[in-house]
Amino acid sequence: MRTIVPAAAWTALTNLEPEDNVDPRSMASLSGLFQAIVNRLEFLKTTPQVTLGIRVATVTPVVVLVTDHVVETNLAAPGPVNFVLPGAPPLGMEVVWKDNKGDCGANNVTVLPTAPATTIDGQANHVNASNWASTRYVYNGTEWSVM
Repeated sequence: MRTIVPAAAWTALTNLEPEDNVDPRSMASLSGLFQAIVNRLEFLKTTPQVTLGIRVATVTPVVVLVTDHVVETNLAAPGPVNFVLPGAPPLGMEVVWKDNKGDCGANNVTVLPTAPATTIDGQANHVNASNWASTRYVYNGTEWSVM
């Protein structure tokens, strides 16, 4: 028995492009389709992935860089933390803050925007005061939003 795989189904199942040199009209069986999918997955495994910046901050103020994605605070000497967000980040930039020491309840983390993005959800700053907490901030083109 011969199985014909329509081109639209082929593309939906394999996400293969014409430059992948596979003609869906020549597929004689489901095993051929399966092999094409396996080949595509092998290709995806070797494709470079995006590396997200993760760092642990041990001193205050913590100045967030555009390359940061996750910043954990774990101060060498306990005390309040100023966490300063970038002023001209790319649209949609996300930064996750995490209390990595568990002392935010006693030593609050004050998140501060930098001009021109001068607010966080319409406020001058955002205070984190819960031990082991984490918060995600996203730049919407005008200000930072708390998620």
